[in-house]
Amino acid sequence: MVVCRYFQQGRCLNGETCRFEHPSTTAQTSPSTSSLNAKAPTFDPAQTASPTAQNRAPCVFFLHGTCKRGFLCRFDHSPEAKPPAAARQDDRTNTVCTFFLRNICNKGAACPYSHATSPDSRLSNDKASNAAFERPASSTGASVVPPVQPHFKGTKEEDGSDRFSRTIGGATVRFEDGVTISTLALPSDFSVVSMLHVPPGKSVQDLRNLLHGKGFPGISVEAITLKSDPKTSFQSAQIKVPDPRFAARLLRETGHTILMDGSAVHVVMVQLGAESESGANRLQLTTVACTWHNPSKVAYVEFSYPAQAAAVVLEMQKSQLHLHGRQLNFACQPRSSWVTVGNLNPATGKKALTEFLPTAQPSYRVNMGQLSHEYSAERLEFTVKSSLEQRGTLAEWTATPQSNGSKVKAIAKFADPEAARKAVQELNDTLIDPSSKDKLKAQHLVAVKLSVSQRVLQAIKPQLDALVEEARVLHFVSIKIYDNPEKAYTQIRVSGQDREAVARVKSSVERTLAGRIAGDGSVRISHSFFFQEASTAFLAEVMRSHGVTIVSDRRKLLLRLYGDTLKVLAAEQALTEKLSSLETQSKVVVLDPISLNAALRGGFRLIVATLGKEMVKMDITSNPKRIIVYGSDRHVAQVEELLRSYDPDSLETRATMLSLNAAEEEELCPVCWTPPEDPFKTKCGHTYCSSCLASQCTTATDFPLRCLGASAACNALLTLLELKQVLSSNDYEALLQTSFTQYIRSHPTSFQYCSTPDCDRFYRITLPEDPGVFNCDGCLTSICTACHQIAHDGITCAASKAAHVGTSEFAKWKEENDARDCPNCGTPIQKSYGCNHMECQACRTHICWFCMKTFKTGEDTYGHMAKAHNGIRGMGLGF
Repeated sequence: MVVCRYFQQGRCLNGETCRFEHPSTTAQTSPSTSSLNAKAPTFDPAQTASPTAQNRAPCVFFLHGTCKRGFLCRFDHSPEAKPPAAARQDDRTNTVCTFFLRNICNKGAACPYSHATSPDSRLSNDKASNAAFERPASSTGASVVPPVQPHFKGTKEEDGSDRFSRTIGGATVRFEDGVTISTLALPSDFSVVSMLHVPPGKSVQDLRNLLHGKGFPGISVEAITLKSDPKTSFQSAQIKVPDPRFAARLLRETGHTILMDGSAVHVVMVQLGAESESGANRLQLTTVACTWHNPSKVAYVEFSYPAQAAAVVLEMQKSQLHLHGRQLNFACQPRSSWVTVGNLNPATGKKALTEFLPTAQPSYRVNMGQLSHEYSAERLEFTVKSSLEQRGTLAEWTATPQSNGSKVKAIAKFADPEAARKAVQELNDTLIDPSSKDKLKAQHLVAVKLSVSQRVLQAIKPQLDALVEEARVLHFVSIKIYDNPEKAYTQIRVSGQDREAVARVKSSVERTLAGRIAGDGSVRISHSFFFQEASTAFLAEVMRSHGVTIVSDRRKLLLRLYGDTLKVLAAEQALTEKLSSLETQSKVVVLDPISLNAALRGGFRLIVATLGKEMVKMDITSNPKRIIVYGSDRHVAQVEELLRSYDPDSLETRATMLSLNAAEEEELCPVCWTPPEDPFKTKCGHTYCSSCLASQCTTATDFPLRCLGASAACNALLTLLELKQVLSSNDYEALLQTSFTQYIRSHPTSFQYCSTPDCDRFYRITLPEDPGVFNCDGCLTSICTACHQIAHDGITCAASKAAHVGTSEFAKWKEENDARDCPNCGTPIQKSYGCNHMECQACRTHICWFCMKTFKTGEDTYGHMAKAHNGIRGMGLGF
């Protein structure tokens, strides 16, 4: 009999009912022989603790809930085990932890060093940190959910994992028991500044003191990350504060340079992005590209005859020679002896041009034209730069003439995205010299940086190289891969002037970085074997033999495959074959609606009674639902026959149900009211069929999830740990997503989805008196968080709406086309086809189109229409 691996890990909850072996503490069974298909059951650490446990050091991993060796561990697993008292009482407590100062210490209270930046700051730091996260209640009446801390990604649960936090729709969401949301933090809830050229030897506390002196006393230690540059003696710092306006206020107070011990520290705003499947994003929306023509003049040269003029033009066009820094433009009309010479430097005279021509002849006649600009090149650049500075603070300015000298291209980086957008809106296609028709071209440069590991980068380099060329030729978008071989991670920058093109290319790069998710058909491979140490050798052999890279995402239980497409497919085949071998001797009976109903109403109980618990298992979490039979084809046929012939209304079945007394009722599954199959006991003491509990969770629409025990009177919250154990990884993630979606729908005055179709990002709603801007890192759109229109920096929401929509005309169009505003969020909706159940794509509210009442679900809407309006079409009127 195989050994229960959950028992070995101290997590088996089934006790004597477990179908796998629970060896004694003296057993020498190797963990590698444990079953791969065992279910999560009960374990009492006191039963397996060694008699000499009190003489052994406590297991640190056991204290964090992450020890995988179970009773084989040579350290103490007794519940009373505590870290040695001396660990917090030695001389090291007087020394400040340098990792804590850099915000990377992961030991918490177990760290032997001090986590205080000054003798009196152990308590004040915590208070300051908590105060920094307090947010006032929204004046709309809805409570504002406080964001999680900036360093939330590295926080750990009591069991040592961060599996209860997820990144959904660009937000970092933390869940609690009952699958409800405890905290939700958006990138827009924070603002970040980067400080470069910080003098060596300066600490986090020194930076706090500096900021305090500039009028920002509430910055916590955790908000500052300080790093040393190995190439120089200086440091760099990043300050992330849960205040969207912090960075802008700091730059207004200090500018882009702060003196620190005589050294100029450069301060720049960092635009936060969310995390995608491929990793963290960082937006760059503060850059504007400007182009304008250099001052020039034209000359007209008359040759002796047309053939000579044509020959000179042909020769000069081929040679592409420069005169005084300019590549001259030569042109002539057919059968004309006159040649036009353009793009002349204003300093170029008649003599210099005559000597430049290929065949100097006295018969040449040269006439010099007028200057294109009254302003000089220097004055034009000064004018452009001054115009930009009037729209916002410039952090950087670089002006470079083009190779032929005809134009100048300048890159302007602003302190904030709003100033960049304002500059483009107000300056593009404007005159910069009153004497010239030349117009300034100002375009917003959009860029995003994506993080990638060196290991993944090397595996996908051929695909990225192809994307680089395709993006440049087809979309005019640049992809730059930063060469940083000394570090485990580097970045890829996607940039361009067309927002939509950059968003498309960014999506292509992200898909490449995310790799191919290994799966068997439509089901992802998530078998526990592939995420244990035992699989290391097997995965290494697959990578070696197929020439691919496999990244095991243990948090999401995913295998990501990178490399050539054909090689990746071959490696995926090897993985699915291994998965099949892990499930040998099992056959599947797929349940159609009729057989599923029979199984749930007692048919599966009859099958278990006939074949035995070890022979069958009902998998109600899969799609379609199925019964797994551990036996021969004869057993499969027997299962199918029992389902076909099962009669839940027979007298025998009724008699069995009626004969149950109260004591027996307590031992039944609260969902199917039969003795639990593959039993799972909750923390509150009620035992479910694992499949029934999973079915209850996967079909849930209301949260929090509660226990149905004691005839639904228990009402205890189902814990996340319990749900993690009983659900498959896919169903667990889907449950979190469902809870999140329900949460957003139930807070329509607090959150709004991005207006771009198919974009899953969302933002916090602000009041019209204090509008903000949401810079979507998904589709790269900038949206006003008060009126939900395209960002209108410096203009009120009402003025912007009137200017862009034409209020009276739009109202007339809505009336003529029966377009109505969503009762929940005000977004205009037009019904083009289908029944009268509508769903607002902005706030996801369900609406009855007859009376415009709102509901939480589509099922509630249909029920209302059937009762109040005689069906979904209504009173036979054919709406």
